[in-house]
Amino acid sequence: MVEDRGCVVVGVDNSPEALVASRYALRAAAARQLVLRLVHAYRIPHMDTSVPGASIVQLSQAAEDVLNHAVSRLDLPPGLTVETVLKNREPAVLLEEQSLDARLVVIGQHHFNWSEHDPVGTIASQLAARAACPVVAVPRGWVEAARPGGPVVVALDAKNPAEPLLRAAFEEAELTGRQVIVLHAMARDSHPAEIERHRGELADELAGWVAAHPGTAVRIMPVPGEPVAALREVSRDAAVLVVGRPHHRGLTSRLRSVARSVLKGTACPVIIVPSDGTPQIPSPVGAKPRSVSTS
Repeated sequence: MVEDRGCVVVGVDNSPEALVASRYALRAAAARQLVLRLVHAYRIPHMDTSVPGASIVQLSQAAEDVLNHAVSRLDLPPGLTVETVLKNREPAVLLEEQSLDARLVVIGQHHFNWSEHDPVGTIASQLAARAACPVVAVPRGWVEAARPGGPVVVALDAKNPAEPLLRAAFEEAELTGRQVIVLHAMARDSHPAEIERHRGELADELAGWVAAHPGTAVRIMPVPGEPVAALREVSRDAAVLVVGRPHHRGLTSRLRSVARSVLKGTACPVIIVPSDGTPQIPSPVGAKPRSVSTS
């Protein structure tokens, strides 16, 4: 995450899942004292098709109504700055553009489709693979008051840089007053002595983070074997999971990622964190945010 990014972006539509995602984004923006930006994309057919002008106006008005309705369903606290963005564009493309100046991009978990039979995936699977900031996938059943003592669980592995993941995990834990549990995958046949040695090495690696966040409790959990099952298990009680997206942008690595597997069955929000070397995309054109008063 880049410190000068000043908003939390959430993709909205008329679905119940989008409402849940918007409420999570509202909480995240308020906790970080950032702007909340609601984004809605719609599509107008190409002009070479026979679409009456009145129909185009109706499509645009319907999209405007969706965005206004999304804002109206939120209980906005005084002082929170809210912006809206409406654009005739593919949703994944628009959200990817908006990620350039965002701290987080939030979207409903129902938008994910990491299907083996659909390699391209849906809106959020594309977004999580390309966004310039962490992407939060919020499950349908998330409520702010749930799991008041649940930890922030971060999954480390050899394929993703640890620093961006730990930064996201400790920020979330410090803002919400939660414990951090650090999971690290090891070989399934690891000897108990090797597991303990690894635990000590990881504790040394985390010492600087613990010192920088003295109010945050930290627990280390080496996980022999495949980490996905362990992540799904801890998600039942966790407040949020923090996972990395593949360092390599190739399709195969993306489909085999921990993030893809976890999202099929997680019970809590998942923060998918890019490495610091995420390539940037062109600046958005014609999608300037509009402010909404909350006073």
